Amino acid sequence: MLRVAALLRRHCVSATATPRSLGALCSCSRYRTAGPDRDGGLGGGPGGGRRQHDSGRCHWRHTGADSRFIVFAEPLPQVGKTVTLLPVEAPWHPDGAASELTGAKTLSYGPNVAARFHAKKEGYGDALLVGRSGNVLEGPTNTVAWITDGVFETPELSLGILASVTRQAVLDVASHIGVPVNEGSFPLQRMVDADEVVALSTLREVQPVVRVGDVEKEVGPITRQLIAGLHDLIVEETTQ
Repeated sequence: MLRVAALLRRHCVSATATPRSLGALCSCSRYRTAGPDRDGGLGGGPGGGRRQHDSGRCHWRHTGADSRFIVFAEPLPQVGKTVTLLPVEAPWHPDGAASELTGAKTLSYGPNVAARFHAKKEGYGDALLVGRSGNVLEGPTNTVAWITDGVFETPELSLGILASVTRQAVLDVASHIGVPVNEGSFPLQRMVDADEVVALSTLREVQPVVRVGDVEKEVGPITRQLIAGLHDLIVEETTQ
């Protein structure tokens, strides 16, 4: 089975990637994980959730200013077993054009959230962001992937999509169960024509997509294997 320690390190690296892109340097030395406490919360309070990362003594340094590292926690919302996606053009997305904040989690998710609201208004579960180039990018708060002729395909990070921990974990699961992986730049039609489509995030885990635009999709065998494989990884991680 996959090494759980490697997955935890990816969570920690992801948590510090955005501050580092802004020039804030962290001297974190330790991390820990914890499950729900007796009150159902994480680390001493009511609430929901399954995982907590504590950086211990974390000192942020930024030239000419004091920096502060703030963590917010809230109950997790319910996620549907499947989702439908409406392709939405995303002219604000880097779509392969690199900058200092490409791939960073910044405070303004406004354009992404507006795309989600538009999709829901049209009767879909969420939006699928499509770049000016016509390439598939990601969802407002998730990454996407699909299976074509037995190959797991997903947009590459160089497009400026978020380096999702769940995306990387599922790539590892796919390799572990013998499913070939292909990361690249793909036109929307490539996803529309795929045999199976999934949305990936910490909250969704591996969520089957049952419609892309007007095209219906089936929950196929490889999707089910990926769901089971990620579940096994999470169980292994949270029971150690």
